[in-house]
Amino acid sequence: QRVAAILKEHPAAQVSACGVATESDRAVMSGSAPGKAAAQTDASGAPNDAMLTLAEKRSKQIQNQLVTGHGIAAKRIIDCKPEIDKGAEAKPRVGLAL
Repeated sequence: QRVAAILKEHPAAQVSACGVATESDRAVMSGSAPGKAAAQTDASGAPNDAMLTLAEKRSKQIQNQLVTGHGIAAKRIIDCKPEIDKGAEAKPRVGLAL
């Protein structure tokens, strides 16, 4: 809501939405305990692909909320490359920058 209010106040401003997945997401997706997630790897890269897809979906969800819920033009929202934060204390999130 805060970002939408700023974008409405400043019609020329744009926002970037960058989805981030974390190792805790990987643990949930694989059904293991969060502390063991960092040790899991897959040579095929499938888990990382799934993590990046999750991060992208997070970003799209925020974009959709800004567009449909607040009337912000889609062209004012810049997509970022999804990321995986491997920090032990990392929180799943979407980073927003004006």
